Amino acid sequence: RSRTATGRRGLTVSAQFKNSLKLLMEKMSICTPHFVRCIKPNTAKTPGHFEEEFVLIQLRYTGMLETTRIRREGFAIRPNFDEFVTRFKSLAHLKIRPNATGCRRILDTAGIKGYHIGKSKVFLKYYHLDSLSQLLEKVHIAATVLQKVLRGHVSRKSTQKVQAVAAAEKHRLVEFLTTITEAGGRALHRCQSHCKQDTDRPTEKTFEADSGGDFLAVD
Repeated sequence: RSRTATGRRGLTVSAQFKNSLKLLMEKMSICTPHFVRCIKPNTAKTPGHFEEEFVLIQLRYTGMLETTRIRREGFAIRPNFDEFVTRFKSLAHLKIRPNATGCRRILDTAGIKGYHIGKSKVFLKYYHLDSLSQLLEKVHIAATVLQKVLRGHVSRKSTQKVQAVAAAEKHRLVEFLTTITEAGGRALHRCQSHCKQDTDRPTEKTFEADSGGDFLAVD
């Protein structure tokens, strides 16, 4: 046992190990740990070489074959009601409650057989999850196609409205320009007519008085 500079006793080895184990358990409790068991492919540790008998012995002694058999025969998938409904509610109805009735409704709608409903969890076999995932993928594909069609329809409607407004504006502009052109032509015609009338009108004579008091005609 060691003491610090202030005279207080430091942590023992067992206390340090206990604290480390406590921290490890706290981290594991908030995560989903996955344990990976390594299998050696051959005794020489060379790449690209696989010894079937050597690998089979490792699988037998580590209990992997037995574990796999038990998992296949039992209920390997055990989500709680909330997780199950959140993930697969689109297979039946979006407003399903996260309870036993809602989970059973989803499974019956999907045609799943051989499942069990517990107090707070759904017990499924490994192939049940594959079937549900395949059905969910089909729903997602159908939803994507439906969204594509609806968005295309909305876009076409919006484009048609914009094109109709543009066509109406173009028509009004053409009418306005036509009206202006016709009015300008009429004004030009009147001006030309007035000029022609002024040209064809006879010249009027004016009279001016001379130094003797007589009036003379001036063109």
